[in-house]
Amino acid sequence: MFKKEELEALTVDELKAKCKELSLEGYSKLTKDELVSKLLEVESKDDIQEPQGQDEKEELKEDELVSLNALRYCKTVTKGDVLGKFEISKDDFDKDEKIQRFIEIGFIEKI
Repeated sequence: MFKKEELEALTVDELKAKCKELSLEGYSKLTKDELVSKLLEVESKDDIQEPQGQDEKEELKEDELVSLNALRYCKTVTKGDVLGKFEISKDDFDKDEKIQRFIEIGFIEKI
């Protein structure tokens, strides 16, 4: 997975970031050499804990999505400007009362 030379070229902060990405535990007080060793020990996916609460993203087809714009809501000339576009599944759109309410009051528009 990792090459020792590549890991040794990284800073302590970069090594800790890799440990965090891999959801490893007990790395915060380790020295650079200990961090390198810990990352080299990770040989299989079984050693890595899955991040909590992050499911695989479900891929939906175009006809299963609803596209929405989040709008700027203020009393200035920028009122109504699009802040961002997002998409949700048709099922979630139909069930989500908050989104329906935001559409009613003009915070969100269906596109």
